[in-house]
Amino acid sequence: MRHIQKFLKLKIILGIGILVFLSHYSFSIWVCNTPPIIYNGGDDYKASLDNYVIDGAGYFLEAYSNTLMMMKKIEWIGKEGLDTHEVKLLLEKALENIESAREAYDNLTRASDNTSYNPEFIEKLKKFDYDAFQKDNGLNPGVFSSVKAYLVNGDIHKLFYDFSSTVEEIAGLLKQVKGQIDAGNFIPVKEIWKLNGLFSESLLFGQYVSQVLYSIQGM
Repeated sequence: MRHIQKFLKLKIILGIGILVFLSHYSFSIWVCNTPPIIYNGGDDYKASLDNYVIDGAGYFLEAYSNTLMMMKKIEWIGKEGLDTHEVKLLLEKALENIESAREAYDNLTRASDNTSYNPEFIEKLKKFDYDAFQKDNGLNPGVFSSVKAYLVNGDIHKLFYDFSSTVEEIAGLLKQVKGQIDAGNFIPVKEIWKLNGLFSESLLFGQYVSQVLYSIQGM
C-alpha cells in the first residue's frame, strides 16, 4: 500500500513539474493539434483554425496544472495542513482556464462546420494501420481505441465536437467541486479522482490524435 501511495505522489509531482515549467506554446503539439495539410483553404484560414487548437490546448493544460497543484495540497494535508484559501484560488484559476479552453474549442467546432478537409489526407486516415501504430508506440489501448474510432472514419468534425463536450464536462465538475468547498464541506475526493481521470484521459486522447496526424503527414 505504501509503495502505491509513493508511486501516486511521484506521478502527481512529476505531472506538476512538466505542466508548470513547459511553456504555453510547447503544448500545441500535444492536444489535438492538426497539421495544415489536413485542411483545404488558404494559409490565413488554416492559421486561424490552428490558433484555436493552440489556445484550447494551452488553456486546457493550464487548468490541469492548477488542478494538479490543488491535488498536491490535498495530498499533503497530513504534512502541512490545508490552506482552504489557497485551494479555492487554485480552483478559481482552473475554472478560468478551462472556460477559456472551452471557448477556444467552441470557436473551433463552429469553424469546423464550415471547413473542408483535404480528401487525400482523409483517405490516408482511413487506410492507416492503427493497430500497428498503437503497438509500435506503446500507446494506451483503451484511449487509443477511441482515437481510432474517429480517425479511421475520417471524422474530424465529430472528434472536435466530442472533445469540446469533454472540456465542458470538466468545467462542470470543477464548478461542482468548488461549490462543495465554498460551502465548507469536506474535500470531495471521489469528484477529484474523476476530475483527474477526465483530464489525464483527455490529454492522452489529444496527444494520440496529434501523433497519428503528424505520422500520416510524414508518409
